[in-house]
Amino acid sequence: MKKKIILMLLLLIGGPLLGHAQQVQLRKALGMLAEVKREVSSVTLQRDLANRLQPYLVYIPPLAAPLRTISFSYYEPTPEQQLKQYKEFGKVRRLAIEEVHSLRTFVYYQTIHPQPISYTEIGNRLARLEKTQQQVSKMRLLLEEADETLDQARRLKQIREKIMSAREKARQKNEPEQVVLSADEELDVLSANLQRGIIYYQALGTGVDDVSFELGDKEAHSPEREDRPLDINQFFLYPPQEAIEHRYWPQQFRLAVLTDSKQVNNAFRYWANNHPLFQNWTVDVWADPDDFINNPFSTSYDMLLTDVMIPNGGGTFVMRKLREDGFEKPIIALTEFDEADIWAKRLFHKGYDGMISREDVDVNSPSFEDLIFHKLNNYFYYRAVNGWDH
Repeated sequence: MKKKIILMLLLLIGGPLLGHAQQVQLRKALGMLAEVKREVSSVTLQRDLANRLQPYLVYIPPLAAPLRTISFSYYEPTPEQQLKQYKEFGKVRRLAIEEVHSLRTFVYYQTIHPQPISYTEIGNRLARLEKTQQQVSKMRLLLEEADETLDQARRLKQIREKIMSAREKARQKNEPEQVVLSADEELDVLSANLQRGIIYYQALGTGVDDVSFELGDKEAHSPEREDRPLDINQFFLYPPQEAIEHRYWPQQFRLAVLTDSKQVNNAFRYWANNHPLFQNWTVDVWADPDDFINNPFSTSYDMLLTDVMIPNGGGTFVMRKLREDGFEKPIIALTEFDEADIWAKRLFHKGYDGMISREDVDVNSPSFEDLIFHKLNNYFYYRAVNGWDH
């Protein structure tokens, strides 16, 4: 069950919006997180995601007049059936507008004075947005020319430009803005806003920061790395064919370890004081991404070993913040994810320099110590022979 939950959560990394069944699984996972993790999410992550989301939440004015005539084409309804659909459309539209306005308000204040949000509230808001999104999708199927097409992203971009153009003209003339959208255009914009809200709360709930709120043709996944090609065996730090001597092991080194596992953290603390290979090393252990990011010495380390999914931020979010601050040292994923090629490709192109999988490894056993030191030794070897910067 644990592995299934992890797989569902990991689909957020570089992937499309989760399907309904996967979202249900995510809510269950959020419930589990709420029981065993801290009851707040990262204020740093909160502010960062809110600032990125805010420009792409397009405003839809509340209903101030009777709905325009709407033509339904899903089937040929009787006048009574069409009237029922018409009323249902108005109900769904009002509900969607309320949710979008609530989201806009919440995001706006989080960009100014971000407040911690509990996992319970994240789950509740996520569930509401999902339910509303499903109702909007159902209404869109009933309207003429509301089917999904390949140029949907371009169409949404044109709608947004139409809205922004009307705002600018109104501002120049000092007049109230008037934007007239057709029924299906309104639902398109509402649906796009709701979808971004869903992604927003998923990112907060899982700590996986891989969110693009861009409108138009921009891709939602990370661009491919250009500093070096991906070698699957080297990314997973498998041993090379020739024997490795410890001459590649640095004598002096500053290592940061970021994970919410008490067993892993305790193991590194013990090795820092007792293991001969760590004799001249500085090893600092962190359990909270916010604490690590806000530490003024976070970019002074020679390497970061980090879990991918951590409450209060997540390893990918931490990595991006470090890179923005000029950190050009290796960042290695230390995770329970299995060694699958798809994870190597996704994590590598996001900027991770290697991955150590501790799946099915007892952290309290000697095998965990062997795993860590052999994998690190392999990394130092590959970096030396390949001339990697990190």
